[in-house]
Amino acid sequence: MRLGARQLGRLVLDPGLPWDAQRRRLDQVARGALVPRGTTVTESVLNGVRTEVVTAGGARPERTVVHFHGGGYCVGSALTARAWAAHLSARAGCRVVLPEYRLAPEHPHPAALEDARAVMSALLGDVPASSVVVSGDSAGGAWP
Repeated sequence: MRLGARQLGRLVLDPGLPWDAQRRRLDQVARGALVPRGTTVTESVLNGVRTEVVTAGGARPERTVVHFHGGGYCVGSALTARAWAAHLSARAGCRVVLPEYRLAPEHPHPAALEDARAVMSALLGDVPASSVVVSGDSAGGAWP
């Protein structure tokens, strides 16, 4: 695991590379991740924020997890979290919404926070709050 993380850091998350190059490389690595059979990924826009909705076969749409990807608010995407979301959907029987919140430095604080609030507002206008779980990894777990 450590070796893989080091290689990822050297090849993808190189501070000498521009942000867009790091993002493209990280997405390229994520494209190879496997998802369970029967998983569907649909694009949606919630209050102006592009999202992916990941649903494994047998998932119940009345259960929703909104997952904010990590990446220090500078890298990462719905694609980088897609495989994890698909496995969660399959195991928990839920749909997983992956927001593509705006990233720094092109979109400084509070852009990502505004996008998170917009997504949550849209979802909570459609489904009961009791059916929504919010999750995140790394920086994505820091939403207030």
